This record gives sequence, structure tokens and C-alpha cells, in this order.
Amino acid sequence: MVLSIIPVIPDSIRIQTKIEITEKYFWLSTDGKVTENSVIISNKTKDPKPTKIEVAPHIFKTYDPVSQDRFLIDENGEKILPHNFSKIYKYGNGFIPFKTRDGKYGFYLPAPKLEVRYDNVQTDDNNTAIRWVRNKKKYGFINKDGVELTPLDFELIGKKQEGRISVLKDGKMGFIDESGAMRIPMKFDDDGNYWPYFEKGVAYAYSNGKYGFINPEGKTLAPFEYEAIAYFKDGVAIAYRNGKWEELEF
Repeated sequence: MVLSIIPVIPDSIRIQTKIEITEKYFWLSTDGKVTENSVIISNKTKDPKPTKIEVAPHIFKTYDPVSQDRFLIDENGEKILPHNFSKIYKYGNGFIPFKTRDGKYGFYLPAPKLEVRYDNVQTDDNNTAIRWVRNKKKYGFINKDGVELTPLDFELIGKKQEGRISVLKDGKMGFIDESGAMRIPMKFDDDGNYWPYFEKGVAYAYSNGKYGFINPEGKTLAPFEYEAIAYFKDGVAIAYRNGKWEELEF
């Protein structure tokens, strides 16, 4: 039984009592007792029926609120995978992310009808054709066919912006594209504060203790002479060098 008391008027209170699956609302006396004048003002019953939701073409997730079982099934009601999941995430771009009850993550990939499992995986879609995966604290990327596009040897990764994903290995940072190919070599440093990303064809980067700005091919747009960046959005930056702040518009 869970009680939550909400003051309404000085001479009475409203009390919500949840008993199993029934919710009842009463007007009570100020001492919290049900009297002969108490009136049930709402009697709402929740019906905990099992649910079945299509998450991808001809693939459904089921949930039983009583047993708390979650499964992936096909249109004939057959289990696609034997696991009882703790969570099944939103489908996107060929990936159905999941978390098993033993704390492991993975994907069901409908195109090859394949299951892959890792210590952790990218559960949000972010409109990308590849997803990051992690084992033993190292990241890599796979496609919707389950092919590992990069080795699992990145220490950190950034979010996809404008077709580029920043990656960090051995203290050096670069950018890959959505095929997993390295598009900007890992020649920049990790400053420990910022995480570079592209907006309107521009990203900041850090090298030898100074910031600069690059394009998606890695070409320098503004020299690596800035000591700090206070603002960066929509192709406009405010950066500090030689004792003053400058506004840069690319």
C-alpha cells in the first residue's frame, strides 16, 4: 500500500491509496480516517494486459506486466531469440538494440537475422548507418549486417555530426565517416575538456596546446593559435588569443 496525502482545503484532505491494481480517491477527515460521510470520488482500475508492439517490419516485442517477461517474436508468435530481455530499445536503420537480464547489451539485426552481443552498444538511433559497440572499455563500430567496420581499440568516441565521428586512441584524435573509414588522421590532441564535432562544415581541434578550426577533410580553416574557445555554434566561434577574444565566422 502506498499513501500520498495532498492538502486541499483546511478542514479536509485528499488521500490516494493504491492497493494492488486499484486506485481509489476519498475525501477524509483531517485525522485521515474514513468516516460514514467519506465519498469515493474516483474508482479507476488498471488492467495490466500483455502488450505486443511492432518494432520493425514483421518483428514484435511483447511484454507481460505480471511476469515482466519481454521477448522478440515474429508475426507467427514464435520467439526470434530465446532471451528474456530487461529492455528492448527503438529500432532504427537496421538495428534493434536490447539489454538482457544479465546486464549485457546487443543488437538483433533483421537483415541477416543475426544477434550480436557486447558489453555495451549504442542504443539511440542518431540517424546513423553504423553503431558503436564496446568490449572491455574499448570502442569500435559495426554496420547493420554485423560486420565490424573498425577494430575495437578506440578509447573514446564522439557523436555523429555531418557525417563525421570523432575518435580517440593513444591520446590522439581523428574523425571517421559512416563507412568506418578514417577521413581525418589521428593527429590532434585530447585537451580533456572539449569534444570536437562539425557544425556547418567546421569543427575545432586541439594541437600542441592550442585550438584551431578545420573542415571535414581536415584542412585548417583558422590557425592553431587560440588558447581557449568560449562559444561555437552554427559556424560562429568566439576564441581567445594574444590577450583578447575574437569572433570568427566561417
